[in-house]
This record gives sequence, C-alpha cells and structure tokens, in this order.
Amino acid sequence: MSASIDQTLIPATGIMKFKKNITFSHYSSFSLLLMSVLLFGAFARCSKKTEMAPDQNWVRVYDHSDFNRLFYSLDVKELPDNNFIILASSKIDTTVWPTPYLISTNSEGEILWKVQTENYTSPIPGIISTNGGYFFFCMDNALGTNVLRINADGSSPSLIKSFPQFTYPLFATQTSDNKILMTSYNRLTRSTVLTCFDSNFSIIWSKEYPGIENYEDKVRLHLTHQGDNIPFFAGETRSKTSGYYFVNGFYNFVFSLLFINPVTGGLTGVINGIPYSAAASSLIQRNDSSYILSRFDENQNYINSKPKFSFTAISNITAIGGASWPEVDNHAIVKSLKTTINGKGIIIVSTVTRSNQVLLLFFDPDTGLLKTSRYFGSSYPLTLASVISTKEGGLAVLTHTYVAGRFSRIQLFKIPPEKLEF
Repeated sequence: MSASIDQTLIPATGIMKFKKNITFSHYSSFSLLLMSVLLFGAFARCSKKTEMAPDQNWVRVYDHSDFNRLFYSLDVKELPDNNFIILASSKIDTTVWPTPYLISTNSEGEILWKVQTENYTSPIPGIISTNGGYFFFCMDNALGTNVLRINADGSSPSLIKSFPQFTYPLFATQTSDNKILMTSYNRLTRSTVLTCFDSNFSIIWSKEYPGIENYEDKVRLHLTHQGDNIPFFAGETRSKTSGYYFVNGFYNFVFSLLFINPVTGGLTGVINGIPYSAAASSLIQRNDSSYILSRFDENQNYINSKPKFSFTAISNITAIGGASWPEVDNHAIVKSLKTTINGKGIIIVSTVTRSNQVLLLFFDPDTGLLKTSRYFGSSYPLTLASVISTKEGGLAVLTHTYVAGRFSRIQLFKIPPEKLEF
C-alpha cells in the first residue's frame, strides 16, 4: 500500500446537502484557498444543511493532497456486505501512463483502504466478479495484458495471469453465462481483437477484426487520457432464437459496431461509422427483439429506442436515426443499464450534459418510450465512468470530477430508490 497516498487521502469531515438532494463530502487536505472556493460554491447552491441518515443519497469526492496527481474513474462494484470497490487509475501530470488505483469504501462511501500499484499500467473498465473474487485487466510496460486480483485486505493486487500476445487492452465485461469478454488492439496487425475467456480466464477463442489504417496513436491517447474519449465497449444480446456478442472498435478504415458469433468469434454483421466523426456510443437490449442505441455524429449526439438494424448485415451508423441530444457534451461517455427499481423493470441510459450534470434517462423496456429523466451534479466538469444497481434497489454512479475546475478526483454518488420514482 502506498504510504504517500495513505497519508494524504483523508475521509470526509463534513457533508452538505445540495438542491438536487445530493451531498458533497469535503476533505481537510484542501488548502485554505481551495477550501474557501469550494465552501463558497457549496453554500451558494445549498438549500439547507441536513444530517443524512444511513443509506440516504450522498456523493463522495475522494481528494488527494498532491495537486499534481490526476485520478480517472473506471468502474465500481457493490460487495455482498454493501461496501464498494472502486477501480481507477492515477498518474502525475508529467508522466504518460496511469497506474491502477483501488479504493474500498463502506456503504456510506467512507474509505476503508486504498492502494496503488506502480508495477502495471492502464487498468481498463470492467471489474470482473468470478470464483468468489474480483479481478481487472491492465497492461504491463511491454504493452501486454495482465489479470490482477483485488485483495480484500487492501494489499497490492495479485497477478493471476499474463497474456503478452494481447497488446493494448481496452474494455472488459461479463456475459450472462459467466464468460468474460475483453477487447484489445493489436498494434502489429492493426486489428481490433475480441477475446472470450471462461470464468477462470482461460481462452475459449480470440479473433481479430482487421483495420486498414494504423490507429495506435489514437489508442495510446485514449489510454493515457491525453485525447478524446473513444467509446470502446462490448456486450451481448440474447433472444429466444439467437444470440450475438458485439464490440465497438476500429475495423477497416472506420470505428464500427461489430456483431460476433458467440461460439466461434466470427464476424456476422457490422454497423460502419464515419471516419473520425460518427459512431455508436452504447447499445443495450431492452426486450427479446428490441434495443436502445446511442450514437454521435460530428458535434451532435442521438438516441434511438427503436433502431432498425440486422446482426447479419452491413449498415451505416447515420442510417440509425434517433432523437437529437443537443444538451449532451461532445465525446460524452454513455452507459446503459437494465435493472429493476421500485418493483418495475426499466432501462437507464446515462451520460453527462454540457452543463456538467449527470443525466439519467428512464425508458420502458417493452415500448421504448421515455418515462422520465433525472439530473444531478455540480458546476464542476464531470466524466461518467460507471452506473450500477445497488442491493437496496437504487443506483451507484461513478464519475471523476475536476475540483475547482482543475484537480481530477474520483467521485461516487449513491441514489436510493425513493429518489428514482418513474
């Protein structure tokens, strides 16, 4: 465990309630000047000061005394005891590659332990829960892929397996039958790679989908947080008659949404993007034969809750159509979640607006109709990382924010079900 981090990351010393029923935690490690700025902004927006009961809505910002250190949120998991594990990365602003950073909190978001390891770089989104443990993929100094176990005692994560043949890991997720999907970029063949593992991280199959151009520079800028966000993601669809995996990545000369045979890894269909300007940003299945797809095109964002496309054909992203999202920021990350809140099934599509608010859109899974929306956040810039269901039936939303507009810090919201009526 890093001594310098342990000394400077301090639990919240006070909580204030904002107008949108979200609380902000501040820390004694702020300088007096920075604290004054935060307190002034907080009280300017504060409706009243309230003592919050356990498991009410809150937000924690995890500060650090080193103003030259940057933090980037990646994923969050709620544990069986209602505690949380946060996967993030961190680096000094003069270095290139971020290193894995983990925080364990209690159910109120208060820190139990935190650890950073300097032996690996560029952890990727997707905490994997399998065989009674929690794992994540990251990279080593030779650009190869590694699987690390998160240790419950707060010690440095343990190396489980290494895959030097897979360079530049980008995104990982689990399927409904407990397989593990990881997408990566092969710098030698200029290919997007999708690898399917079993629950023990043994390879079932791995396939390459070749590109024409060399995208290594764009991949490096994405992984080092020095360029625009690129919406790498993967997942699955299942119906009564068929099922497919999908992966968003570089293919031919564009960034495309690829549909994959889950047994062989063979390419079955593709929704082509437009070079450097248009592509899908999220896809989720809302019922047996219907989906919700979001996309961007130049400086505009769109969402379609009834898109028409085929998993076995070639189409173009601009033909998907959809409703315009003028309030959504350029290159905003979009996360989709199918869950149950207050006894009702719902699809939640989340992103960040140009005014630095997290936006939650609630769609009926049967009809695709928008039922309601929720906004929360602050005046500081936000980047969305992960949205998950909590065991109490609400949501946990992981972001990173820029405190005082400058200092990149991890931020975790918890929203109870009573605040999410629809």
